[in-house]
Amino acid sequence: MNKKIAVLGGGTGLSILLKGLKKFPVDITAIITVADDGQSTGKLRKEFNIPAVGDIRKVIYNLSDIVLILLVT
Repeated sequence: MNKKIAVLGGGTGLSILLKGLKKFPVDITAIITVADDGQSTGKLRKEFNIPAVGDIRKVIYNLSDIVLILLVT
């Protein structure tokens, strides 16, 4: 049975932490804040009156097994 870990927060630090934790045999629960007001997320949040999705996107990507490959031609 895997240990269970819950993390709370947002920002770059949380997504990097989760990227490292996924390498261990643990069950991860992440609660991500949606109050980000920096850079483009803050602009989208103000303009469209929506929750900040940038941190959620980063966490989903870092917890996934997808490898991003950039091809330059």
